[in-house]
Amino acid sequence: MKKVLSFIIQHWYYFFIANAILQVFSFRDFYFVLVVVMWLLGVDSMTKIKWNMIDMAVAASMFFSIFSYSFSDYRIELFYFGIKNQLSVMFLYFIARTVKFRKDDFIENFKWPMLFIIVSGIVLYFFPPGWYSAFRYNSLGDLSDNPQLFYEMTRMSSFFPHPYFLGYGSCIMIIYIIKKLLIDKCESMWYYVAFFLTIFTLFFSQMRVAIVYSLLFLTLSSLYVVFIDKSNSRFFKTILYLVPISILILFLIINNIDEDFLYYITERSTNKDDNLIEERINMFASFFNYISVFGSGLGRFGHSAIEYNQKCIADAEYLRVLCELGYVGMFLLIFPIIYSVILGIKNIKNAFFETFVVLFFLFVMIGAAPLEMTQQHNFLLWFCVGHIVSKSYKYKGKI
Repeated sequence: MKKVLSFIIQHWYYFFIANAILQVFSFRDFYFVLVVVMWLLGVDSMTKIKWNMIDMAVAASMFFSIFSYSFSDYRIELFYFGIKNQLSVMFLYFIARTVKFRKDDFIENFKWPMLFIIVSGIVLYFFPPGWYSAFRYNSLGDLSDNPQLFYEMTRMSSFFPHPYFLGYGSCIMIIYIIKKLLIDKCESMWYYVAFFLTIFTLFFSQMRVAIVYSLLFLTLSSLYVVFIDKSNSRFFKTILYLVPISILILFLIINNIDEDFLYYITERSTNKDDNLIEERINMFASFFNYISVFGSGLGRFGHSAIEYNQKCIADAEYLRVLCELGYVGMFLLIFPIIYSVILGIKNIKNAFFETFVVLFFLFVMIGAAPLEMTQQHNFLLWFCVGHIVSKSYKYKGKI
């Protein structure tokens, strides 16, 4: 039984993506099965580790989230959504802390299913069959009632209704590829081809925060090669070669795309004139009144609130957590994430991928809701936090 549970977690991305594809063809959603797997293996993992300060903080955050429902009176359905989508994935932290998951198998099993989503995203975007167009149309609602939803059709999303999984996954794939090239010194041409495809999908998914973070990350990586690890000069030169090739291919594609359509994509992907932080603050200014010491309860302002005509904080994670869990819950939730980054930086060669993934989520939470949305890779965040702690304590000789 335990081997089956571990196998499912090790190959999480395969099962998660398979579930998304099956739903496109009207099969039932089996994500609840994955939730049960997380709870069973997560609780078991809690008994298999040597507890430290960060473990206790994560556990305290989970217990506080459960009891937060008693702090306020709101729909039980919203609380259930918070438990299923936000709290359940936190068990991956404890799973990543165990000896069985100390190696990078979970991370290595990310690349092939993610590459499949990237390639399929490109094909379905430029050559959409009728059934796919119908899926996007139905998943986004009645376009005639909200013309703005039409523009969501211009965002590459592969087999998912929205572009978050593909857009954020593309950024995470870039981190993975750079890790393989810089840290692991891999020479396979596969990584360079995958890098080009990923840059391509990142642009057409039009996820601004992911694009900005990717550019910052690539700039930092290039500076590292130029000034510190000059033995990786091949990496830097190859990236420079890929840039003009990418520009040429994009130019050929652009010449065959409608001008208004292209303008919208470029504007949406870059949006140079908007201040993202100020935009989010103004959008949710009225929610500041809900901030308190203990909060209003897990899930109260999550995405599911829209279904019940309740107030929703959809794209400002820090504000949502403050409103739902208060100052106490915010500290318990964010402390282990930030502390893991500190540990990761100290042990960067062994936790390169995990550290930059966690930093990405801290960056993304300014204008998105990755903690409560599984399509925004929240399960990977908590696995990476746990993996950093596991690796750091391993090298300190405490595991």
